[in-house]
Amino acid sequence: MAYAVRITRIGFDETSALYEWESTKGPKGHVRIEFPSVVFRPADAEGTPIGAMMFRKGDADVTNPEPGAVSSFVTVVSGILKKWKDDEPPETAHLYFG
Repeated sequence: MAYAVRITRIGFDETSALYEWESTKGPKGHVRIEFPSVVFRPADAEGTPIGAMMFRKGDADVTNPEPGAVSSFVTVVSGILKKWKDDEPPETAHLYFG
């Protein structure tokens, strides 16, 4: 079944960027990127990290994967990384599957 994921940057400063994401399959949430280490973490709408799951740009695996959440998290992180071309992370990223 075809689906899409919309990812929009809703916050940005010298220490972090916050993204809101939503899938046409239903899941939605937020991901925070912490600078300068470029660590991605699930977050709430205010940018406060949720749980211990994280991914550092350049690593091969997600640290502390949370069952049921890792697939969506990896999809969102990969969408952001795919669009990240300059020093500043992208404002939007859209992924289409199927």
